[in-house]
Parts: sequence; structure tokens; C-alpha cells
Amino acid sequence: MNKYTLKIFIICLTLLLVAAAQPALGSGWAQFHMNAQHTGYSDSTAPDTNFTAWISEDIGAQPSSSLVVADGLIYVNCGNENVTALNMYTGKNEGLKVNGPGDNGLDSWASPCYYNGSIYRARTDACNGGPMAADGKIFQSDWDGNHYYCYNESGYNHGEDTSNEFWNFTVSGYAQGTPAYYDGEVYLTSWGYAYNGSGNGHVYCVYVNNGTQKWHKDIPLDCCGSASLNTSSGILYVTTYNFGSDGDLYALYMDNGTEYWNRSIMRTDSTPAIDDNGYIYVCGGCRGYSDMMTYCFAPNGTKMWNTTASDQIGDWTCSVAVADGKVFVGKPTTEWGPWGAPYYAMGCDGTYALNASNGNIIWSYEGGGCSPIVADGMIFTIGDDGKVYAFGKKTYDFTVGAGTDHFAYEGEVSSVNPSSSTVPNGNIAAYSNIESDNEVREVFTTSNTGKYAAQRFVFSIDSNMQQWIDTINVTWNGKAYHDSAGDGAYLYIWNGTGYENLDDNSVDTDGTLTGEVTSGISNYINSDKVTVLIVQKNAQTSDLFNTYQSHIETDYVKLVATP
Repeated sequence: MNKYTLKIFIICLTLLLVAAAQPALGSGWAQFHMNAQHTGYSDSTAPDTNFTAWISEDIGAQPSSSLVVADGLIYVNCGNENVTALNMYTGKNEGLKVNGPGDNGLDSWASPCYYNGSIYRARTDACNGGPMAADGKIFQSDWDGNHYYCYNESGYNHGEDTSNEFWNFTVSGYAQGTPAYYDGEVYLTSWGYAYNGSGNGHVYCVYVNNGTQKWHKDIPLDCCGSASLNTSSGILYVTTYNFGSDGDLYALYMDNGTEYWNRSIMRTDSTPAIDDNGYIYVCGGCRGYSDMMTYCFAPNGTKMWNTTASDQIGDWTCSVAVADGKVFVGKPTTEWGPWGAPYYAMGCDGTYALNASNGNIIWSYEGGGCSPIVADGMIFTIGDDGKVYAFGKKTYDFTVGAGTDHFAYEGEVSSVNPSSSTVPNGNIAAYSNIESDNEVREVFTTSNTGKYAAQRFVFSIDSNMQQWIDTINVTWNGKAYHDSAGDGAYLYIWNGTGYENLDDNSVDTDGTLTGEVTSGISNYINSDKVTVLIVQKNAQTSDLFNTYQSHIETDYVKLVATP
């Protein structure tokens, strides 16, 4: 190998290692509005229909709050600064992750934040502005204390003590936004109750390394939301709320805060979203006081489209999400607030998917809608009813509905490809053994010569969703082996008349088998159920001295239905 070949080899190897280290595209949404720049854009695919993956029970999810997703869990602001986690694929409640101190009387819709394996909640004195994390720092706000804070990540205790405070910065008016970060600088907003242009909005740029101000921009109306940053063009976007009339969308230069352009929109606290082409999406309007609308602007400020006022799509507390050529936004609740009429409650009770190029409605659903997020091809959002809604592919496994909606059996079968969908029929020892991929296995071993070890899994499929399913994917993890003959297993799915092979292997170690069907879906759903079978490849045998058994050990199995 000459030096040039060696150089090419090293470069290729480096690229492969870097690629392997990257997270899956669109796999998470770890902070408010996606990331520290608050772009609100994901490179994930996104649902083309309102196929509902799951709806949680009422967990007290805070209306108007947004969610964050990381490592397969959704983190939810459940009021009183409590943060609860749900399984993103099944909606299973994984319990309280951060215990808040109690009600601060503000009904804050601040989003939590996930960073370096930890979950962070807002300070107890914050209102609507949640934590942001970047560069080993945690940024927070204290609302009527008029401060933003920078903490060192190490030893951070949710801002309840000042031992790890790096700096704090005083703003004019309420510190209500979630800070935005890029390249050693943090962008802050504040407001002081502007009525028809009384001059009480502010945007700041502050150096992270010392907490000193780089620039400050006065805005004629209240900047109650957060800034979003287009780091490619060097432009930030911020909205205003006008307690007397319309608000605005401002485009400012990140370097010095000078105005590039501004456009009139419905009053709003919404944080704009920016797609990969630099287009800006935002919504606004307050039920009972103004129309509700959603907008798209080109990078130069040209309005590309807006929804009609009669559709009432958009809300002053909603920040839209953009992915896969779609804009996801909420419709405000029609419920009265705690003070009664004419004051409406916070939050949304409708979710909309709009065509990003023209604003046309692609689909809608009566529920959810609060600042939707996108992750791994799914949409997640909170409703005004304390529930979390998930749209997109639906995962069926044994974390939810085991023994009531989904069933598992094990036993011996007489053929490596049985002709009946009801064998084996012995109940498994414990559903807990197969509900997660954790190396705790459900083990079955044959006891009769000529028999194969097998386990069967039956998943109940929601009848009202079957018409939308385009793909059924099955994944099995575990090991299958034989004491003497060949190792490995066949993974099958029942097609109404017989078992169809999805995948197989020939190893005696842990392995994953997976396969999918993409046509004739109704053939695989029989009496609202899909049946999956795993069979070890060889039957039990014996000789004069020994018995050679067939073994199946299932660690985890799931079925994913994709619309």
C-alpha cells in the first residue's frame, strides 16, 4: 500500500467512524423548539395522515407547553415544575423524572430541556421561558426578577442555589424568553407591557464567556417569546405581542441587532420556525381578541402565504414545527379559563398539518396542538386536556396491553413452519421478560423428540386505523440454538392462510431478526390481530446417550404499523 492509498484509506475510515457516531436523522428534539438556535425544524420524515399512534392518559401536561424527546423518551412539563417521561413509541408512563417544588402561581408553559444525559426544568420563579443548554452551560430566566442566568453544567441544581452561577444579566422588563445560543453568544428577549407601541420590547446579545452585553435593540412592542436564529444567513427572528392590536415579526442581524425587515402579523408569543431553505413560519392571534392565523415568509420578508382567519389556525402561545414539507400547528381551545368568560383558557384542542409551500391543510385532528414537535417520523403535542398526543407510526409491544390486547404463547410445534396460526398455545412465564430489550429473556426449551421450540406473539390492531396502514414491520431480538444440530431461527408472520418468512439467522448468540410487508396489508390482519411466530430451526433429537434440545430465548419483540 503506497502513501496515497494509505491516505485515502485513512480518510474513508475517518468518515465512516464520524458517520457511525452521528445520531439518526430526526431522531430527537432535545430542547425547546428543537435546538439551542430554536429553529423549530427537523430533518425527520413526518406523517401524511392523522393516524394516531397513541394518546396518553391525563397526566396533567401543562397546556401551551412544548415537549422534548431524547433517547426514546418524551419529557413533559406536568405543572408545578414536575417533569414526567413517556415512552415515545407506546406512550407508556415511565414516571416522574424531575420533582418540582410546587405551584408558583404562574401556570408557566416552560418546556424542559435534555442535555448530556440529564433533564432540566425551569426555575421556580420563571414564567414560560424554560432552560436552554449549550457549550457546557445551562441558561435560565426569572421573569419578574428581570434576569437571565448562566450556570455551569457541572453541579447544576435547577437554579435553586447560586454555587455554580457563572453570571447573570439584567434586562429591562420581564425576562420571559428561552435564551437562544450560537458561537459563544446568547440572545435574550424581554418586555414591559406595551400597548399600541409604547416601546417596551427588547432583544439583547450577550457574550457567554463573561456575561457582558454585545448589543441591545429596542422593539416598539413586547418581545414575550424567544428568538430563533438562522446561523447560515446571520439573521435572527423575533415576534411581538400587542395588547391592543396586531403584533410583528422582526428580522434582525445577529451581529449588531440592526433591523433587516419587519412584517405585521397577529399578536403572538410564538417563536418562529426556520426551514432548511431559510423560510420562516410563525403563527399568532388570541381567541376573543383577534383572528388566529399562520404565516410563511421568504428570507427577504416577502409573505408567501397565510391561513384564512375563518380557519382559526394558530395561537399566540403556539410555536409551529416544520418537517418533511409540512408545518405543524395548533388551533386554540374553546374552553373558558379559570376566570370564566370572556377569558379563554390557555392551550390548543386541535392539531393541523399544513403544506409548507402554500399553507393548504393536509390533515387535522381534534385534540392536541400545543407547540408540536417532530421526531423519528412522528408528531407529538399536548392538548388542553392534560394529555399527550402522538401521530405517525404506531408501535405495538408488550409494555402496554400485555395479556389484554397483546398475547404471547410458547411451546413445542411439530413443523418448522406450522400450518396453524394457533400453535404453540402455552402461556409464557412472564410478559415482563419480553417488554424491553434488556437481556432479560423469556426462555423455552423442548422436552419431546421431533419437536421444535417456538414462541407466538399476537398483536391487537386498532380497527379504526387498519385502513391507513401501508407497512407492517416486525422486529424480534433474542437467541435460538440447538444442543447438536443447526442454530438459529425463522421469523414468520401469518398471512391468513399460512406463515410467511420474514427473516432468519443461523447463530446461537443474541441477534435481531426483522422484516416487513408492504402490500395486501388486510391479509395479515385477521379478526383485528396480527400473529408473529419465532421457531428454532431444528427439532429435538436423541441418541443412546443424550438428548439434544431445541431452545428459544426472546428478549424483545415489537410490531410497527406505519401509515
